[in-house]
Formats: sequence, C-alpha cells, structure tokens
Amino acid sequence: GVRSGRRAVELAEGGDEELIAGAHAIFAYALYLHGDNEEAGAEARAAIERPEIVERPHALIYALACVALVELDQGHAQAAEATARRSLEAARRLGLAAVTAAGLARLALGQVLLESGDVAEAERHLERAEVLRRASRPTLEHVHALLQLARARLARGRLQLASAELGAALEELDSFSDAGRLTGLAEEHERTTDRCLRGVERGRDRLLEQPFAEADPQLPGGDAGHAGAGDDTRGIPRDGRARRSPGRGPAGRDRGAGTAMARG
Repeated sequence: GVRSGRRAVELAEGGDEELIAGAHAIFAYALYLHGDNEEAGAEARAAIERPEIVERPHALIYALACVALVELDQGHAQAAEATARRSLEAARRLGLAAVTAAGLARLALGQVLLESGDVAEAERHLERAEVLRRASRPTLEHVHALLQLARARLARGRLQLASAELGAALEELDSFSDAGRLTGLAEEHERTTDRCLRGVERGRDRLLEQPFAEADPQLPGGDAGHAGAGDDTRGIPRDGRARRSPGRGPAGRDRGAGTAMARG
C-alpha cells in the first residue's frame, strides 16, 4: 500500500542505495492505484533518474510502465503508448521479457491499446501480462491484469472468458482491505458483464421459445442453430451473474518477486 511504499523509500534512502530505484518504482504503482497521479509520476521518474538505474533493469521496466499508466490517466494517450512500448522494448532488449516486471509493461501497453480501440492487440498483451503477473499469493498487479483482460474479452464479445476472468479477479480482490481504484474498476466490470450475460440469456430464451417452423429460415435447424452454435456464449451461467472461477487461483511465482525487482 501507500504507507508501506513510502516507508520502503525512506528506509532505502537511509541505508541501502541498491534498493532506492526499485523502492521508488513500487511506490509509484501504489500511488497510481490510489489515484494520486501527480505523486505517482514523480516517484516513477525519480526511479528512472537514479544513477544506478542502468544496473536495476527490473526497476527501469516497472517505473516506465507506471509512467505510461499515469500518462494514460491524464489523457496523454500517444505519450502513454510510446512510454509503454519503451518499457516493453527495454524488457526485450535486456533479456527480461519473461519476468514479472515485464508483466507490468504488457499490462500498461494493453491498457493503452484498449483505450485507443486496438482491442485485438490489447488482448494479446493483456493475456501475456496476466500470465507474467501470476504469483503464489494474490497481488494487486495480477488483479489489475485480470480486470483489464476481462475488459478486453468483453470488448471482443468473448463473454464466457470475460466472466471467468472477472470471477478470478474478484476472488483475489477479497484478499485486500484496500485495493484503491481496482475495487471500483471491478464493480464497474461486474455490472457491465452482468448486463451482457443477461442480454445473451434473454436473446437465447426468445429463440428457444419460437416453434421451429417460425424460426428465422436462415438459421440451421435444431438446437445448435437456434442457440448460436459455435459462439462463446454457451455455458454462461444462466442466472446472469459473473461467476467466480474456483479453479483459477494464482500460481507459478514466489512471493519474493517485489524484493527481487527492487534489487534489480
């Protein structure tokens, strides 16, 4: 959170210079989540301007991603995309495209592209971000990635996937007493997903209520034709609610990732 992030910066500045850049970068993301864009941008740039940043590539990638998120929030979409791409390019150039810090770079770029309407590329980056940000315990970065990925799925009409990923995000979100802007984002996505699911159910029920003889002649006969064979709506919960997925827990990374990033 913000308090622990501020304390980490104070401790790093008072003792271990190797941790200063990483501490600033982590603090920047905490501030962003709590809506303090001005201070978040300042902390991220403080990390980037540290003389040791060239030896702390994880901190550089993370800080650039935070700057991109802030720029997007402030309405500077072109600058945000350029900064997010710079973050991802740094990860690739330094051979760190598969580390957790690169997950935030993918998340930032995916979020920027989603806002600009490039939904297909956004979805691709957000899929990768979700994988890279998985951990052995819930993290706000992974919740953030899941929520943005669910948003991209919904924009592409993939309601079943959107519902499952939203459910996984909500499960992880329960672990945090204060998730900042992610709480409101999750509630907004839940309402939107529920509306879409209910709309699909109403449309399906209307089709199934029609006698086959009165159905649209362009649809193939049988249940498959009338229920929308081959689309992504089959198997959606019939109560119209976004379902939490019990089998979709965080996995794959240890809880020391933040410390490793701070040390670069």
